[in-house]
Amino acid sequence: MSKNIELHYAKKKLKNEDILKIDLKNLNELQDMVDHLCCGKSSGIVYLFATEYGSKFVFVTESHSEIQELILSHKRFNTVKQFFLQEYDSYESAYEVALMMKEVSPLCYVSE
Repeated sequence: MSKNIELHYAKKKLKNEDILKIDLKNLNELQDMVDHLCCGKSSGIVYLFATEYGSKFVFVTESHSEIQELILSHKRFNTVKQFFLQEYDSYESAYEVALMMKEVSPLCYVSE
C-alpha cells in the first residue's frame, strides 16, 4: 500500500535544532526509519511515539523495537498520515508531554 506519510523526529537534547520532518511512502519505510534513527543508541532514552498530534494514539517506551512491532501490527495506522517520534531523558518527561498531547480528551484528568 503506497501513501505519503510524515515522521516528525525530535532527538534527545534538541537544543536550537529544528525537529526533523521525514517523508515516507509506507509503514514499512516508517518501521525502517525508526530502526535507522534509534538502533545503536545508548540506553537511557525514553521514546514517545504518537500519531496526528497525539489525538489518536500515544505510546511511551524505552524500546524502539516495540515501536517497530507496533507500526506493522496496528491496523489503524494504515489511515494515519503523521507520526511523531521524540526522545526524552526520563519517563517523567515523556509522560508530561504525553499528558499535554491528551489534554483535548475529557478523560485526561480525574473529574470529581
